[in-house]
Parts: sequence; C-alpha cells; structure tokens
Amino acid sequence: MDCWNAGLELKSCTDEIVKFFLSQTGTSEPPVKGGIDKDCCGAIGLVVKDCWSVMFTSLGLTTMEGNNLREYCEFQAEKSELSPSPAPETLALSPVEITYPGLDY
Repeated sequence: MDCWNAGLELKSCTDEIVKFFLSQTGTSEPPVKGGIDKDCCGAIGLVVKDCWSVMFTSLGLTTMEGNNLREYCEFQAEKSELSPSPAPETLALSPVEITYPGLDY
C-alpha cells in the first residue's frame, strides 16, 4: 500500500477534482473536458480500496463526494475496457456504368 503517495497524488489532482464537481453542478462554464485523468483516478481508486477514505476530507470533500469520484473513475475504467475497436478503413469504390445489351437509351 502506497497511501502516502496516493495522498500526494490526490493533492496534485485538486484542480481537476474541483473542476469536475463544478461541472457536475452546472456552475462551471464550459464543462471540464475529459474529466479526471487516469493518474488521478488511480490515486482515487487506491485511496478507496487500500487506504483511508477519510483522506478525501483532507481535500475538503465529503464521503458522498469521495464516492462520486470513485464511481466516476470506475465508470471511466469500464468504459475504456468496453470501447469498441477502431472502425475499419472505408473502401472507396468508383462508379460503374452498367449497360444492357439490346437496350438503347
């Protein structure tokens, strides 16, 4: 368990976390693009799983806000695992003129 490093990572994610919550309540214009990055989600997951969830309070977050962060990061992880593979390249076809023998136009 590397809880101290996770705590330091959480501290470095403070801006992302604040912007995330502001965008969720509609008070931030424009909303956060990309949400919380993988490194911050990793720290959040580690804190929730192996450390003290009370570490969130050191950032001024409530238990419910910590749970929201955890759920967001879990959803993002699942989404990236389930994301479809890139679309295959499209094949460009040239138009073909079709003629019918015996039919005059």
